[in-house]
Amino acid sequence: MSESVVATIAGLAACAVPGVVDEGEGAPSAVATVGRTHATVDLTLVAETGADLAELMADVRRSIADSVQRMTDLRVTEVTVTVVDVRRPGTATHHLR
Repeated sequence: MSESVVATIAGLAACAVPGVVDEGEGAPSAVATVGRTHATVDLTLVAETGADLAELMADVRRSIADSVQRMTDLRVTEVTVTVVDVRRPGTATHHLR
């Protein structure tokens, strides 16, 4: 399974989680590393204002792991989630530094 396919699945799975702001193409952004039987994912996202970030990140990790395993039979051993901004959907992005 290619790393780009796993990254795409991860990005789509993250977008499906309430509280993740879907900015359109390229966000959330995922990078995957794939082995024979497992995968790891690094994801950056924008969270919706007012979201419980700890709960949101746990939900995103679970969604990614479930989706990747269901679609590829790869076991996800690690998902690193980085929140780069918090805002209301449809407003300008100002990345945190």
